[in-house]
Parts: sequence; structure tokens; C-alpha cells
Amino acid sequence: LSFTVLWIQERQEHAASFTSALHNFFRPFALEHRATVNISDVSVKPVNGTCDGQVRQVFCTLALGYSTTVTEMCRLYGALARQWCTVGVASSRMLQWLKPNRDRGFKRRVKPYEHEIGLHSLSFGTFAGLSIFAESHLIGSGHYKLKCVFKHDERTLEIHLTPRHVCSNYEIDEYQLSIPYGSILRLVVNDGEDRAGTTDIFLHVRALPLLYRRESRSSGQGNPWLLVLEEIFKRDPMFNRSLSLGCSCLSVLHSRDLGGNSVLKLSFADRPMAQEILERLSWRCRRSTEFLYSPVETREVGSQLKATRELLDARLTPHLRYPCYYALHAVFQQGNDAVAQMVLLKASIFETFIQNLIKFARNNEGALEQTLFGIRAAIEDRHIMNVHSAVPELFEKFRITYAPPRVPPGSCLVRRVFVTPSRVFFLPPNVHCENRVLRQFDAEYALRVSFRDDHLQQLSHTLMFHPKKDEMMEEIVAKFLRDGLKVGKRVFKFLASSCSQLRDHGVWLYATDSQGNSADSIRHWMGDFSTIPNVAKKMARMGQCFSSTEESVKVPLEG
Repeated sequence: LSFTVLWIQERQEHAASFTSALHNFFRPFALEHRATVNISDVSVKPVNGTCDGQVRQVFCTLALGYSTTVTEMCRLYGALARQWCTVGVASSRMLQWLKPNRDRGFKRRVKPYEHEIGLHSLSFGTFAGLSIFAESHLIGSGHYKLKCVFKHDERTLEIHLTPRHVCSNYEIDEYQLSIPYGSILRLVVNDGEDRAGTTDIFLHVRALPLLYRRESRSSGQGNPWLLVLEEIFKRDPMFNRSLSLGCSCLSVLHSRDLGGNSVLKLSFADRPMAQEILERLSWRCRRSTEFLYSPVETREVGSQLKATRELLDARLTPHLRYPCYYALHAVFQQGNDAVAQMVLLKASIFETFIQNLIKFARNNEGALEQTLFGIRAAIEDRHIMNVHSAVPELFEKFRITYAPPRVPPGSCLVRRVFVTPSRVFFLPPNVHCENRVLRQFDAEYALRVSFRDDHLQQLSHTLMFHPKKDEMMEEIVAKFLRDGLKVGKRVFKFLASSCSQLRDHGVWLYATDSQGNSADSIRHWMGDFSTIPNVAKKMARMGQCFSSTEESVKVPLEG
């Protein structure tokens, strides 16, 4: 039997204490099965990006003293995994993640389709460590009928949620969350023997699952044609993209409420069925998907996220200039990971973290900006780390090597933002070719904005045939363009869009700069377009001002 054991240790902890705990865990099994236990040296799990890896790993092998069958081998893997989750409850610091050999640790069960798999509950949250799940929202079976459909051949998981309404006037009777298997980075299973009758499977996903809804076709007036249509849709339901979940008689969750969560917790009351599903998923998911066991502890943080985010903003904003504040905002908007960890920190450690950020800003704000963007990238890549310890380590590295960015002639640094139904992603400044507008005005006050769906594909892919397309576009795009975007003290307003941006669903925003230039005054400077009645032609003419060009010869307007 072969396993990989992974953990995150604090600065004051030593790797020897973790390996000693492993020997103690495997010793009873080794005595019972006359097995020889071998544990490799401790190494750091390699990660991509600027953040140094915090996850330590060792490779464990248990050589049995007798020959056995493949079926018996799978049983032993499962027994050890359940024992890990059981024993780890009392020592979750020492026993965090157990990763069995994926080829040998799961039976090969092939089934193309599984439906009507009941769920005890569904939760949204993030990992605040390898064995802590920070739960922001819980959907229980008391208010919803929850069931899963595993389309193994299509490699898609559908979670169906039917509200148990207590009101009589409602239109929506079923919701659906769609999760492609390719979006699952890792599955973490908590299947302890002394748990309260459920098996928890945590899905760590790349992007928030898309939410769909099916509207009831019955008007309640006894129209026979409507009843026929309703019966047809029951057999072959059509789901449309939705931005909210629930009913006023229960509670309503909007996409923006769920947007910062990267982990879904599925609780199965039927534990043997959960094990069979896990075995089928192990043969259908990508080879890069990790299958792990852990005594995960669930902690509720949803009620404190907003207050903690506002506290961090109020404490840090007076000490940060705009570039660094933008980077801090990018960390908060990338996900709930950092804020959830702050909620769970002790008050003294939380205060030390804030004071460190203030001290780093006074010391070298450029290095702190790079540090925060490094944390943002790690959250985007779904790395699990302790933010309060990663920031000082990363800042020390950047403080030594920091140099102001150099921009080639004819280019400038422009920040970019992705707007989705659930949240707004802030990207680091990137080199962008100059155009007529950027040569005249300060690129520091400009933003490139792109509109995307929650899986970062274009909105036209999911809204093209939506029956309420105009209402959806109003909620996602039009409202944003009218209200603008507030980042710190700057309020960015719609300026215009280049021809290439229109194809990419993008626009330019501009905030009032130090010279008093605003989006309205820049449009006036660009020219008089009031005589062009056609909207498409008018946008194309305005977009020419944003075509990437190099300055060569200046031609005076007169003579």
C-alpha cells in the first residue's frame, strides 16, 4: 500500500512531530498485517507561482507480509482511510491529508449515469487550512429537496435543488448547479467511523458552478394546454441561467453571495453509495485531480465575512496609496480565502497581521504590492496556505529583489478587471500599447474591463437563447456601466470601447484624475460624434481613438 501524506506546519512546529504521529498511526495496522512501514524524508510540495510552498509531504509505503487480491487491497485502503478520518478528529494538526494511490486504492466501477442520489446537505465555503472548512452558506434538506445526477460519460455533475415552499404564490420550482469534472481540482473526503451518519465530500473547484433554474409552466388556472406543457417539461426539463437561488418564503441567495467560495461540501446520508460514487469519480476525473482523506472540521464564518472585510478596509486604507490598495482589493475579490482565515485567527494574531501590513507599506510599498498580487495569484490557482504567515515571507523576498517596472517606449501599464455575475476580479497592471487617449491622459486612472460569465467564458455562450436575455444583460452589464466601479477613493465611469473590445465584450473606464479629467471630458476631447445617429457606427468611430498606435508625426489641426 502506498500513500502520500501532506500537512501545513506553523513556524514553531517541527516536521519530526508529524512523522512521529504517522508512525504511531500506522503501527497498529502494521502489527495486525505483518507489514513493514517506510516513510520518506520530508519535502516541500512543489507549486507554481511566486509563493513558496507551505505544504510538506512524505511518501509512505506499507509492505504486507503476505500476498493478497486486488479486492482485498482496495478494502485495506478504504479501512486505513476511514481510520485516518476517525483518529484525526482528536489530532487534526498532525493528521491532515492522506492521499492513497489512485490506481490501486479505488475499485474500478464503471457506470455511465447515476441519478436520484439524495443529499443530506449542501454547503459553500473555502479551505482555511488542509483540515478546516470555512462554511459561508448551508443549504439543508429541511428547506430543499437535494439530489445529485452524476453523468459519468459526459463527465458532469448536476445538483438539483427543489425548494420546499411554505407560500402558495411561486413561479420557480427547481434549480440546478452544473459542475464539469474537469473543473474539479481535488476531492477531500471525511468518512470517519464515529461520525453522525454522513460522508462528506468536499469539491475544490476552479470556478463557481453555473446556476440554472426551471420555471413552473402551470398558471394555476386549469388551462389544459399549460398542463400538457408542464407535463412535457417534467419529462425533459429546460433550465435557464439564473443569478439567484431560493424564494422569499425561505431565503434568497444571489450569485454575488456565493461568488467568493471555491469549495462545495456534499453530505451523503447513504455512506456505501457515497463510496461507490467516489470510486466511479476516481476513474472519470482527470489524472491531475487529487483524491484525499481528511478529518475536516467545519466552521461557520458566513455571518462574519462582511464585517471582517470592512474592518480590514477601514484599518488599512489610510496607510495605503492607490496601487497597494488596489492589490489588497484584488486579494479580497479573488475569493473568501484570505478573509475567512482572518475570521478564524486569534485576536492577537489578527492584530499582528494588520500591524505587519502597515509596517510593510511604510517600508516598501512597491514590494508589498507585489506580495499582495502574489497572494492573489495563489488564491486564483487554488493553493491552500496560511495567508498571515505567507505575507511576511513573500514580502521579505520581494523587498530584496524589488525594482520599479520598466515599460518599453510606446507602451504603458494598464490595470484590467473581469466582471462576472458573482464578483469582480482585479488583475495586476499589464503592459499595453498606447493609443490616442492613453498618450494624452494618465493611464494610472484607466481600467480595461471585460464581461464574463462565472466560468470566465463569454456571456453570449450562456445567454444567447435565454428567454430573459435583456433582463440578464441589464443586471450584469448595464447596471455596472451606469453605476461605475468604486475602488478606494476613485470612481471609474464608462468611457468608450474599441472595436476589438466590442468583440471581446469589453470597455474602457476612467476615474477623475489629478488634472480634473473625467470620462465625460475625455469623450468631449475625442470629438463631436453627436451627428452619427447609428449606434454601431458611433461606437466604431469612438473606438478608433483606442486603436493601438505608435506616435510618429504630429500634424497640426490648422494649416
